[in-house]
Amino acid sequence: MATSPNKRTPRTPEADKAAAEKADYTVLSRLEHDGELYEEGDQITLTAGQAAPLLGHTLQPAKAAAT
Repeated sequence: MATSPNKRTPRTPEADKAAAEKADYTVLSRLEHDGELYEEGDQITLTAGQAAPLLGHTLQPAKAAAT
């Protein structure tokens, strides 16, 4: 069984699936992803795993941006 990045807890299939599911995010500050530049206010679709280290300072979930 694979382990999570922190090497302490085993990853579960459910956690892997959740990390691979894509969602929309609003860019809060300039971001380059896969060779494309995104400016503040742009929308981007990423997996939860891709977005996790950027949440709060570079991205926010798109639904939160509408409030």
